[in-house]
Amino acid sequence: MLSRSLGATSGVALNILYFGLAIWLVFGIKVGIWPWSFLLACILAAVAFTLYFSVVMITGLMTRSQGFSIMLAFLFWFLSGALDSREHGLYQLWDNDIYHRILDGLYYVTPQVSGMMENAARIIGENPLVRMVNPQAVAGFTFMPFVYSFLSATLIFVLAALYFTKQDY
Repeated sequence: MLSRSLGATSGVALNILYFGLAIWLVFGIKVGIWPWSFLLACILAAVAFTLYFSVVMITGLMTRSQGFSIMLAFLFWFLSGALDSREHGLYQLWDNDIYHRILDGLYYVTPQVSGMMENAARIIGENPLVRMVNPQAVAGFTFMPFVYSFLSATLIFVLAALYFTKQDY
């Protein structure tokens, strides 16, 4: 299972980085502008896929259906976007504190793919590392979706590994 997940994620990561590097080189040669933050956004997109793949991995193990795990992964993608904007959308459906806490819990225990991709898009024209020196320099960028997603995806991969060891294939 470990080699399969490492193979899938490294293959996708290499394709994203290859494509991003090619676009960056062509753009740099043609226009003469070399936006380093575009390469960082490509790396963040590869990381986002790796964390997103954790959902596909555990669903595929539990259901033993590739098609269903991919469909559920797309459903998770929509859920991630809805949870990311829960204050403006889902909170409005029901004004109940327990409901809001459940939504917050779901947001923090699942990989925040939507938040990661949104932050990756923010840095294409801006450098997030400048934020350490000047917090006002990069408006809205935060590493927290990446941290929460890493922790939750690690937990999902561990649960998938435990489930895998208990099954007889």
